Amino acid sequence: MLLSEIDVNRILVESENSANTLRQLYQLSKSQHKKVSFSFLCRRCGIPSKGYLAFVMSGKRRLNVKYWTPVCDAFKLNYQQAEVMRLLLEVDAEPAKRLLYDERMQTLRAQLLC
Repeated sequence: MLLSEIDVNRILVESENSANTLRQLYQLSKSQHKKVSFSFLCRRCGIPSKGYLAFVMSGKRRLNVKYWTPVCDAFKLNYQQAEVMRLLLEVDAEPAKRLLYDERMQTLRAQLLC
């Protein structure tokens, strides 16, 4: 499930939160690969429930820390892309620390644009 690096970078640069990012990455994957579904993604990431994943993508729940790396692996994100994704997830998990993560995220996003 190899996604276009340019499209993935665009999604990661433009997204404001992890739910939106996950939803857009899922939609991109689904548009490029017919076999991608909620069930497929859940199996790849070890997520036990499609409903839980749907709630995460709608922003009603936060993705548990134990699924962060498997999600990055499922979408085959490179190191910089995975770091931006993890920072988005951390910001959603700890909104009070947003300022700490924003500076690092801006640096990584600028690198993705190059």
